[in-house]
Amino acid sequence: MINNLLYILVVIVALETREITIAPGLPWLQALTFFLLKGVFFWLSLRLYRVIRKIRGSADYFRAESTLSALAVLVFLGDVYLLDLHYYLGFLPFIKQMPMLASLVGLALFYLYLSLVWLMLRKDYENVFTVIRPPHAFLGEQFRNSAVVAMPWLMLSLLYGFLVLVPIPAWQMFLSGDWGELVIFVGYLMTLPYWFPGFLAKMMGCQPLPPGEERRRIETFCLRQRIVFGEIYSWPLFGGRVLSAGVLGFAGRFRYLLLTPALLEVAKTEELEAVIAHEIGHVKKHHLLLYLLLFMAFGMFLQFGLEPMLQAFMGAEFFLVLLFDFEGAPAALAPFIAGIPLLVTLLLYVRFIFGFFMRNFERQADLYSYRVMGGAGPLASILEKIAWLGGNIRERPNWHHFGIGQRVDYLKDCEVGKRKPFWHEFKVYSALGAFALVFIGVLITTWQLSNYLNLTARPGAEFAEGFVARKVETEPDNPLWLHLQGDMLAGQKRYDEAVAAYEKSLSFQPNNPEALNNLAWLYLTAEKKGWRDPVRALELARKATAINARSHILDTLAEAQWQTGDSSQAVATERRALDGARENREYYRGQLEKFQAGPFS
Repeated sequence: MINNLLYILVVIVALETREITIAPGLPWLQALTFFLLKGVFFWLSLRLYRVIRKIRGSADYFRAESTLSALAVLVFLGDVYLLDLHYYLGFLPFIKQMPMLASLVGLALFYLYLSLVWLMLRKDYENVFTVIRPPHAFLGEQFRNSAVVAMPWLMLSLLYGFLVLVPIPAWQMFLSGDWGELVIFVGYLMTLPYWFPGFLAKMMGCQPLPPGEERRRIETFCLRQRIVFGEIYSWPLFGGRVLSAGVLGFAGRFRYLLLTPALLEVAKTEELEAVIAHEIGHVKKHHLLLYLLLFMAFGMFLQFGLEPMLQAFMGAEFFLVLLFDFEGAPAALAPFIAGIPLLVTLLLYVRFIFGFFMRNFERQADLYSYRVMGGAGPLASILEKIAWLGGNIRERPNWHHFGIGQRVDYLKDCEVGKRKPFWHEFKVYSALGAFALVFIGVLITTWQLSNYLNLTARPGAEFAEGFVARKVETEPDNPLWLHLQGDMLAGQKRYDEAVAAYEKSLSFQPNNPEALNNLAWLYLTAEKKGWRDPVRALELARKATAINARSHILDTLAEAQWQTGDSSQAVATERRALDGARENREYYRGQLEKFQAGPFS
């Protein structure tokens, strides 16, 4: 399940950070051909893996599922970054009203790839776990087990999507403001611990443990540890044939204990109590809350820290050289600039930082069980059974757990005095303190970097200007460099040179909507006297909109209509811009209010 969490996080990040593009990198027929060929390659790869790697035990099965799921992630990232999936998602009905539909459909495509993985492994699943599942029932079970990690994001996306549709102007203004999304997110997060654990348990097919002697013993043991669970569930993970346990929820009656039928069947009384004590250790040490805080810290880093770092990177000479030498198409790098660093950061964070705390939190829980049970025996015994029944996996390493052999040996070392549990507790809390200090330091540093980037000329700006000028000299017929030069000159208010660059670019590429739009905006906003020309701007903006009616281009057209005296049409055009905007909605709303206030003067 932990690997599923990592894969789903990568997919969600890719979906949320990839914007709907202006045009695809490949013609649609060529993109469709590559998509179909990639699907065939993916299916053949699944078959080849199953032929080469024989699956004889649960460890082999889990390794196969993890490896092939990772392949599914790579295939999906190819759809997002190479085949411009978001461009085609932009044609979905109601996408302008509910932009999150693009992410939901993208996630559905990823689950289609996962379904191919599961179908390929279904027979191995039945052989390993000695259960028979019809294909539809098997896919449903696998989907539930996997989708639980995506469910918080999915439900938040749906909630926000529907809130955006509430037709109350004050509410719309609040949502599009600086604090709207943050307030919704924090409110959602605060209510999550009270309803989500129970929902999750039901989604995973858990059933309350029936009344009887076994349940009575478990409840009595929990009461001795002064811990309360809202319910004790039988957890049918992998048909209930794996030995596992878990805890869902943070507090009181909204917290649930999960035990698989295989564990209840195989474990002796003391062994079962040792496992439950381990889970109680997670509760006592507040590990679930700490996991949430660690993910929130990463989210804050993405929000406040990663963007200034990317800005610094994009201002460096190295990047500009790469940008302008990328086959004459700098725009092709855009999705990778935003997405790839973020994905790499996510993988490194989960693998090394989150993984470090997971391993050591597990050891903390082991030590709690060790203290409760008065020694290593009961927990070591059930761990050895898990290792043996899992296919002799005692010495197998694990990035998010210490290996079973390591866990057992550590407990036995504590028992004979070779290890002191105190030092592990010290290690964990010291690491948490160090993490907090480093995290605060990173936020402060990136905040200062952000201020620096906003207050001073970006490093490499002069280099970029010179580089573009040199490209214009060496490739005078390339409209791309002329367009970029026009953008730079317009920003410096060198309007005569900017107009000349735009006009020359358009002479080679007359249907470039961005060049048309930028030249129109110059004629609408020029600060130097004599350069404003709303009539010419209206002509250019109409042509740009006919080619590509994106929100920022519609906004230019609306501004031109307003400045030429057509306020009612400007209001209608700006509404279209606002309806299609995923970002900067407050700006478009401000433009709409300006046009509604009266004619241009």
